[in-house]
Amino acid sequence: PLSSWTLALNFWLNERLGLPGAAPFGFHVVNIALHGMTCVAAFVFLNALTLPRWVSATSAAFFAVHPIHTEAVAAIIGRAEILAMGFGLTMLTLHRLRRSAAVSAIAYLLALLSKESALMFFPLAISMDALFARGQ
Repeated sequence: PLSSWTLALNFWLNERLGLPGAAPFGFHVVNIALHGMTCVAAFVFLNALTLPRWVSATSAAFFAVHPIHTEAVAAIIGRAEILAMGFGLTMLTLHRLRRSAAVSAIAYLLALLSKESALMFFPLAISMDALFARGQ
């Protein structure tokens, strides 16, 4: 439902900006902005794994421009994937850095409310704990 709510909010914002509510331009701008924030979340997550900064930056840059993301970013309905990934990466980063468990749980809930495939972020967190030692 979160994706639907953001689309409804986008419709409302389009109207407030003087565009027709269903004008695709406003939806595309928001999708691009959300994709940019997700790319930043990917960079922060990779840094939390204590990878060299250049590896994190290069990986996040490839994530940003990889053609597989075209469908999620260009199609208005692809917002669900963008939101799920952004909130999922936020949850993993907060978990990795041992920040507030409540905020991490909220990020996970928002990812789940965006798309059901976000369910996999919990097993990823467990795997991350097993594969990457803390305090490196």
